[in-house]
Amino acid sequence: RRAEFGSKHPLTNRLGGRLAEFGPRGGDQAILPGLWGSRWQEFLEAYSLAVAPVTNQQYGEFIRDGGYSESSYLSEVAWRWLRESLISAPAFWSSPDWGNPGRPVVGVSLYEAQAFCKWMSVRTGKPFRLPTEWEWEHAASPDGRRWPWGDESELTTRANTLESGIGATSVVGLFNQGGFFDLAGNVWEWTGSIFTGYRVSTGVEREARGFTTYVIRGGSWLNDRTHAMAANRDHYPPFERHSDLGFRVALDD
Repeated sequence: RRAEFGSKHPLTNRLGGRLAEFGPRGGDQAILPGLWGSRWQEFLEAYSLAVAPVTNQQYGEFIRDGGYSESSYLSEVAWRWLRESLISAPAFWSSPDWGNPGRPVVGVSLYEAQAFCKWMSVRTGKPFRLPTEWEWEHAASPDGRRWPWGDESELTTRANTLESGIGATSVVGLFNQGGFFDLAGNVWEWTGSIFTGYRVSTGVEREARGFTTYVIRGGSWLNDRTHAMAANRDHYPPFERHSDLGFRVALDD
């Protein structure tokens, strides 16, 4: 089964539904000393993940459909933050470069990404959401590979990271990485997982209360190849909005 997400970039076929491995493998810490944790196995429920990050073109449909004026798409905390901050579009939406229709949407907070997922759910009748960090990692490294395409870096041709010299986001579709686009590089991607110690439940996380940070994955055009490793993880407060931060959607299978 292939669940459609837009006309150009569908969701993958079924992932998970089996015992999966997570965490840095031997030698990873030598490449990126800041990596957390060790390798372990855990059962991962079945899910589908978008082939590509959400583009400006796709996100524009959400804006035109009144996504920023619908309180039901957000929690009470998120809605209050959105109203008080006078936000009605991504941070770089008016830029002719960052706002290119084919590039991934950037400058979106976790709250805006969650609202997009809720809008997609209402629009399609399917339970769209942000992936957990474990679902993201499993897609990027289903067999323990260091990057989505394998163990060799090859970053100048495989991903939009600092080594590519592009110096900005790139049009989605240029870097095919094992059947996905831009899992490594281009933009960091929000996940629905609260940042805690590495070995925690793979289930969908509850919404945070108070000052909590959420895991982001994948590295970006602004970072070197080490940040794009499948096991690497970073985190931001949910209201952060940057020119190298976007998201992709997931769906329960």
